[in-house]
Amino acid sequence: MQLAPHCRSIGALAGTQRAGSPACSSGAARADRLVVYAQSILENARIYAEDVDDDLLDQIFDCLVRDFSKHALQLYSKPSSSPHQMELCLRMLRKPVVDAGRFNRVWQQVHALKDAYELS
Repeated sequence: MQLAPHCRSIGALAGTQRAGSPACSSGAARADRLVVYAQSILENARIYAEDVDDDLLDQIFDCLVRDFSKHALQLYSKPSSSPHQMELCLRMLRKPVVDAGRFNRVWQQVHALKDAYELS
């Protein structure tokens, strides 16, 4: 399975989200969780490769990259952020690879599950 560039970017940035001050802690904790989720998804994607379509995996990472960048921007925007923290946050900002065709294919898969499950 070949990972799209945005799938690899979260892992590459994992070491930079901690800027070392309390001003950063809540956003950094959320970014840490995203990195853990991303790692878990990638590990399980190898195990369940037959059941997990590449489009779905890429679309999940599209969302994770957006969330990670959102947290980095929130940390950057805090009045208490130091210049060093702001520099690290800017390095974490990424734009996911946009693919309308992929989005539509995944949406069709999801829409096909409409009414397949019922809350009890």
